[in-house]
Amino acid sequence: MLRVPTRLTATLVALAALVGAACGGDDSAPGAQPTGSPAPESAETVIETPAGSPSPEPEPRFTVEVTVTNGNVKGPKAVEVKTGEEVSIAVTSDEADHVHVHGYDRLIDLEPGKRGVLRFTADIPGVWEVELEDAHELLFELKVQ
Repeated sequence: MLRVPTRLTATLVALAALVGAACGGDDSAPGAQPTGSPAPESAETVIETPAGSPSPEPEPRFTVEVTVTNGNVKGPKAVEVKTGEEVSIAVTSDEADHVHVHGYDRLIDLEPGKRGVLRFTADIPGVWEVELEDAHELLFELKVQ
């Protein structure tokens, strides 16, 4: 059996998702202050973007934690960050789906019961929806200013 390294698999999944991702829109709802917490260590899928960066990206100042159970979203309704800030979004769902950050067209696959983490630089000002793509379920709004 051929075993593909996890990082390579994650990179290929991210590349495939970026090629197929649809453009998002801009909503203008007010945001709340972010809640910060260190990411717990566990089995998880981590997609870091942009891929192929020559130097390691700084660790995010905070991680936005979201859990989805039976369609119920538990987490912040809105998160506010400064332009240029490193952001980490960690989502655990009981259903397979995709987390999509509109405006950035960042997408990661979620497996039931596994924590998926998306890391990126918030460098596009605006208010962006972060949602479960297939379920069309809003997780929170990301306000970048």
